This record gives sequence, C-alpha cells and structure tokens, in this order.
Amino acid sequence: MTLLDSAQKQRIEAAIAALEERSAAEVVVAVVPQSGRPWLTRSLVAFACGLLGAWLFLEAAPVADVRWALGFEVAVTFAAFALFGARPLERLLIAPALAEREVEEHAFALFARRGLHRTRGHTGVLILLSELERRAVILGDEGIHARLGEQGWRRHVERIVDAIRRGRAADGLVEVLAELTDVLAELAPPETNNDDELPNAVLDER
Repeated sequence: MTLLDSAQKQRIEAAIAALEERSAAEVVVAVVPQSGRPWLTRSLVAFACGLLGAWLFLEAAPVADVRWALGFEVAVTFAAFALFGARPLERLLIAPALAEREVEEHAFALFARRGLHRTRGHTGVLILLSELERRAVILGDEGIHARLGEQGWRRHVERIVDAIRRGRAADGLVEVLAELTDVLAELAPPETNNDDELPNAVLDER
C-alpha cells in the first residue's frame, strides 16, 4: 500500500502551488518505497533462521540423513526470507540510526539529481518521505537553509513522521506546506519574475 493515492497527490500539488505563489521557494515533494537496502539484512536473518532450523532438525532426528537437514535448511531460509518481506517485519530489521542515515543520504542524492540546487535564487526545498523506514527529511538550498537552519525544519519533519505513522501522510504534508507558506514567504519573498522553475507534481520513485 502506497503512502499517497492520486487524489492525495493532487491535494499536495495544490498546496505546493499555493506556497510558490507567495514565495520564491521551489518545493518538491518526493515519495520513495525505501531508502536503504533492507534485503541485505533480510537475507542474513533468513540464512540464520535456516541454520537454526537445520540444527533443530538434527537435534530432533539425530539419525536422519544429513541431506534432509540441508533440504530443511533451504526451505526454512526461503520461508524466512519471504516472511520478513512483509513491511512491518522488514521495518523491524532496520536499526533506527541506520534508517535515519540512509533516508538522509537518499534525500541529499535526490536533491542533487533533481537539480534543486540549480534554482535561480537557490531557494529549492525537498520534502522526502521514505515509506519503509517511515522517515521524512526536509532539505533547503543555501538561499533558505542559511536563514532557517536544521532546527527550523525539525518540527515540520516530526509532524510529517507522526502523520505517516498514523496513516495520514497526505494530511500531515498539506498542513506542513501551509505552515511553511508563511515562513518561506518571509524568508524568500516572491520576485517580479516568479517563474515555476520546478514541477509541482509529487515524485513517486517506485
């Protein structure tokens, strides 16, 4: 299940357009299914489950052919890999500190790849939501970040994360965009030529 459906994306795009009418900011909202590589941890856990399964098999049937134990190990490994593919379980395999770092790294990479650093007034803002990790990151280019700073984004990030966990990601985003409208209108007032340099459509990278 994705965080945002088409109707919710339209609400967010309308909120972005309203924000950009009142400021020189160029806001991009992106949703990604995951930021890290959880399949690596998932593979290790599945392999460990397979080894444990084979050991228990041999303990229960010490005279059994070892090939049966190997077959049982393979079956348990594949079953565990499939089981931990369920989002709630897969999420449990990711350490919070690792999840936070990977989402931040993904945000910085996306900021550069999508050209948010190339706006005329250096007023690009990226809001990234990562579904698996249930994390959000807000990055501002130097024209905004220098005046707002990391602490200036923190409250908005926490509000989005709380909304994601309550299954209300779209509501949280729209509320934060509305709050940022006043903030960004003061920090980066609209210019005479207030062109829309970046698309308002929500990026869904899946």
